[in-house]
Amino acid sequence: MNSILSALFVAAGIACCAGLLASCTTPASHPQTAGSLELVNVQPPADQVPQYGLLEIEALVRSAAKNPFDPDDIAVHATLISPSGKTYSCPGFVSALANEERDADTFRVRFSPNEPGVWRWRLVAESHGQRVESPEFKTTCAKSDARGGLRVSRANPLYFEFENGSFFYPIGHNVCWNSTEQYQDQFAKMGKHGENWSRIWIAAWNCEIEWTPRDGMYEGGLGRYELRQAEKLDAIVRAAEANGLYLQLVLHEHCRLSAQTNPEWHNNPYNKARGGMCDAPHDFYTHPEARRLARNRLRYIIARWGYSSHIMAWELFNEVDLTDNFRFDTDLAWHKEMISFIRATDPHGRMTTTSYISNPNAKVYRLPEVDYVMSHVYMPDVISYFSYLNELYAPFGKPHLIGEFGRHTADGVDAQDKTGRVLHSGIWAQFMQPAGGNAMSWWWYDLIDPNDLYYHFSALAKFAEGIDRRTRHWTPETGALESGRERVLAISSPDLVLIWLYDSEILPWSENPPATPHPMSGVLRFDRVADGPWVIEQWDTYKGEMRSTLSAEASGGKIEFPFSAPGPDIAFKLRFDGEPKPDMPSPRPILAHWDPRHPVARERTRFSIPRAPGPMPVNADLEKWSGIPMHEVAPTDGRSPADHSFRFAVAHDVENLYVIAQVTDREVIRRNGPGGSLWKDDCVELWVDSRFDADAFNNMPHNPGCWQFVIAPSLEPGGKPDHTVYRHPDWNDRQFPHLETASRITEDGYVIEARLPLNDLRGPVLMVNPHVVGFNVSTCDASPTGDQKDWKHLLWQGEHEWDGREWGVGVME
Repeated sequence: MNSILSALFVAAGIACCAGLLASCTTPASHPQTAGSLELVNVQPPADQVPQYGLLEIEALVRSAAKNPFDPDDIAVHATLISPSGKTYSCPGFVSALANEERDADTFRVRFSPNEPGVWRWRLVAESHGQRVESPEFKTTCAKSDARGGLRVSRANPLYFEFENGSFFYPIGHNVCWNSTEQYQDQFAKMGKHGENWSRIWIAAWNCEIEWTPRDGMYEGGLGRYELRQAEKLDAIVRAAEANGLYLQLVLHEHCRLSAQTNPEWHNNPYNKARGGMCDAPHDFYTHPEARRLARNRLRYIIARWGYSSHIMAWELFNEVDLTDNFRFDTDLAWHKEMISFIRATDPHGRMTTTSYISNPNAKVYRLPEVDYVMSHVYMPDVISYFSYLNELYAPFGKPHLIGEFGRHTADGVDAQDKTGRVLHSGIWAQFMQPAGGNAMSWWWYDLIDPNDLYYHFSALAKFAEGIDRRTRHWTPETGALESGRERVLAISSPDLVLIWLYDSEILPWSENPPATPHPMSGVLRFDRVADGPWVIEQWDTYKGEMRSTLSAEASGGKIEFPFSAPGPDIAFKLRFDGEPKPDMPSPRPILAHWDPRHPVARERTRFSIPRAPGPMPVNADLEKWSGIPMHEVAPTDGRSPADHSFRFAVAHDVENLYVIAQVTDREVIRRNGPGGSLWKDDCVELWVDSRFDADAFNNMPHNPGCWQFVIAPSLEPGGKPDHTVYRHPDWNDRQFPHLETASRITEDGYVIEARLPLNDLRGPVLMVNPHVVGFNVSTCDASPTGDQKDWKHLLWQGEHEWDGREWGVGVME
């Protein structure tokens, strides 16, 4: 049987200039062998390679390797030397396995040359101490107009640029999974409408190369890759290249390491029950063999798709904090190891990032090797929250992107928004922030594509065209017109101000918006303006068209201009039209005060926790609490206080917190035991930030000093209540043995009393202020029918019970 090794160099869809021929050495006429390892008939390339195009080497390799996907068994790479003398090592990958017609495995090397001129290269194969090299070959790289790969800007580290130095502002939306045909169709629509950025998941149901065999796929299992899925991702990358999209490739999603949230752990090949080595999902981060196989998988991904300049970044994990028993320390160690491996393996230096849903790991985001930071946001008021997030992430000094957003995390909710009000609000609100890129809507499959909402992106892309953010220092500005209904977001620089004005009764979301748009008109005024000529452009934010242009003269540091719009929003560019002046100020809109920051930025309620008057036996007896102030909490949604209200009191004796809650409830319902569904019953929830250190990067459920105790009353006289700890890194879904509780059924509800040992909750830490705790109380009102739509929740402080920054501040007297 004749085995042929050919070297093919493909120009990735970019035509080479005629007349420039590749130069090469004479083809090797004999196989290169070392023991059982053999390269056969290496041939030179037959064509040129354009700068930043695809140089692809295809080779047949014979070996005694048992697993050609394992680089510890057999590894193939190319050593390439640039025209300037820089050496690159590019890993190879298996593209086809030996079969009846071919007694050798097919390996390929994909490389993107970044310098025009003559490149020299060798192909190398290694297996268990054996090593073979091809002769040296040469090929010519022709200079091209391609911009190269993406990187953090060297001129301004808050933004991105291409290798050739041109500016890049990401605008796009998620298309995390699809069929190949859907990708090709939707990518074409995205490119046509000015989008340049998307996000792809490698998941069990989309392009995953390593998974448990099922449905005729993943026949190899752990450590052996599914080539049909790899070929699908090949096609997706080609479609992105053809349509000008740059991909954020998500290498792991949270589902694979969770038995609770979108669970896929039961199918994960790393699961010991599936033949793997991990007893629990968390072992994936620490088990030596799991980490070795994870590195191997990374190597294959880098080798196969890292060549493409349209891979914007490797996103190591999607929402890693949703994996079971997540811990900050192991998360940091794993990310350090994997990013270091990527840096050592990827010859093209693609960027790296990762994402979280609730509590980002600040230590991971501060790693120099993490190029940019991500946020995921699901709430109706995306406008306010985006403003807050960009302020929060500014100290990192890195680009900040919104990797996912929507009104809600549940399927079907955002789909009700047929015209895309939240989508529209999110992309324009993020554009008016000094951030590295825009915001990606999650809802491609039930909102954007079914309703053909691509025009929202087209309008923004046209407005953004020609604006290079790197060259200016931007100041975010917010406020409202006199009515308070029309609100303004803007970013201001000395010679250019970008402004978005919107009707807050329609955008970002209203359950019952006005039947007809509210016409907006008035005058916008600015101070701190450089005197001289200015041009004001008024833009339609749905068509991406300039509605009008007018010229105005600034005098005395002020300028004003009229506007009118049919609603519900409009955008402006205020551009200086004179000779630049030294020390020009940044114009400031003169507006009524409006603080768009998320409620976590508001003043927290401070309250006194009195010292207990004497011994406090935990017996649900209210009488001993006489003289201690009670806090009253009633529903605000129209429900009767007779069916769901409560009052509570807190006291301390230095070592313990004592809490009593008296709940009004017409029918006390208990259906669940002390496991994970206790919150579905009638119960009291106590929230304690025992160390008073909760912040955006050290919050529930990963802060060991933050606790959620769910306590449900016993229906039996003298019976002990059930309790469970939720949202805690060590005690999640478990009972806490040091918690003492009591309950009592009353004529109109029930009473819960608890003793919380502060030292046990805080652990062995040095307290800066041991007399202050974060504290909150809520109650759950069970559904009479068991239908969760009728379940009710009543919270004392804040809007998000899991966010320790919204709880009350208790000062122990």
